[in-house]
Amino acid sequence: MPVMDGYQATRRIREMIQAGTWKDMIIVGCTAYEGRDKLEECLRSGMNTYVKKPLDRNKFAQLLGRFNI
Repeated sequence: MPVMDGYQATRRIREMIQAGTWKDMIIVGCTAYEGRDKLEECLRSGMNTYVKKPLDRNKFAQLLGRFNI
């Protein structure tokens, strides 16, 4: 992203939720990284979970079902 990466964007969204500006929401990261450190960073930044690329449509639908979406 040109202005901020997904981690920064997630942190900012969580700040807005904490401040009461936005309602709570589910954030799912989508990454091509395989390294455990990058995947853990998704969760540390405030994402609820993540999916790895290439995205499998059926697995993604199951994931959304876990959050009742």
